[in-house]
Amino acid sequence: MEDGPLNQMEWFLAGWERVRQNVLRVAEDMPEEHYGYSLFEETRTFHEQIQHILHNADVFVDCALNGQFTRALFDLYPYQGFTRTALLDALRNNLRNQSDLLRAQGEAIAASTIRYLDGSERPALEILRGMKEHEIAHLNQIYFYLRGKGITPHSTRDRQNKASH
Repeated sequence: MEDGPLNQMEWFLAGWERVRQNVLRVAEDMPEEHYGYSLFEETRTFHEQIQHILHNADVFVDCALNGQFTRALFDLYPYQGFTRTALLDALRNNLRNQSDLLRAQGEAIAASTIRYLDGSERPALEILRGMKEHEIAHLNQIYFYLRGKGITPHSTRDRQNKASH
């Protein structure tokens, strides 16, 4: 990449990496014995929320790389039997691997279009931004899971530590 302002893909990846690091910190903060916890009976467990975040990224990154959604990926549940440790590893490794794949394609993906679920053509970067925003929505939800177990999220602890120094 040339010196100067970040290109569109690097800008997207920098933002997504920040979001994923927050997801990872929340997932690390939740003790393994609480991964089966859900706020209400009919909502996803914490474990299922993390699985969903990972699966969503798999589907959308594949879409960006291949120019269309692969319907079969929607029906897979590749993280279902993962332990807490395996989910944490997947959060780290998938981000690194998927970022590398997107970075290698760079501006070519950012300038391309994707056939969306309804058959319409959408800018690939718009689809990827939607993926990141979806991950942000689930990040906000898993913060509530932590608080439901009496655990102060890292973002609050960091602000409190900064304020006390």
